[in-house]
Parts: sequence; C-alpha cells; structure tokens
Amino acid sequence: MAPEWAELVALKGSPAQALDAISRPEPGIIGYYRRLTLVEGSNSPAGRAAMEEQEAVYRLAESMRDAFKAMLASGRLIGTGIYRGTGLRQQAPPEVPTTILRTVEQ
Repeated sequence: MAPEWAELVALKGSPAQALDAISRPEPGIIGYYRRLTLVEGSNSPAGRAAMEEQEAVYRLAESMRDAFKAMLASGRLIGTGIYRGTGLRQQAPPEVPTTILRTVEQ
C-alpha cells in the first residue's frame, strides 16, 4: 500500500489530509453527481481537472479501505481490543473487524 499512500499524500497535500480522506469517505451522492458532471462535460476545464483529482482521491482511498478490510478478514492483520468483562486486551476473530467496519461505514 506504500505507493498508493504516497500518491494519496501527493494529491491531498499532507499525510493528515490523506488520512482524513481514508477515514471519512465522502457520501456516495457527491461522487455520483461528480461522475455525472464529468460524463456530461458541462463544466470548465479547471473545474473538470479539480473533479478528476477528487475522483482519483476517492478511488485511491476506497481501494486502500478495501485492502485494509481484506487484510483483516484474511488474518494478515490481527485486530485487538479491550474486553469489557475483564479489562484485558484480546484478539478479535477475523470476522468481527469486518462486521465492525461495515457497521461504522453505514
């Protein structure tokens, strides 16, 4: 994911803004209207360039989120958390982080 991260940082201007793009996905309706406007070509060249950059950011962030979810689900990354009952850290089974991620994104 290093090349994707470097590209996302370059597009967004800083690591903090790149992380924000990954952590806070834009609402789907925004991307829908952006893509619709790009297809119709009803904007200025400068506006089109800005929209194409926004679309590139969206696609990069989406692919990085998908890759992260796949690593959790496959067990390549191990999620942990504090268990309420004991206060001890324990591993979360692979299916739990995937479920949590789906719930958080909705």
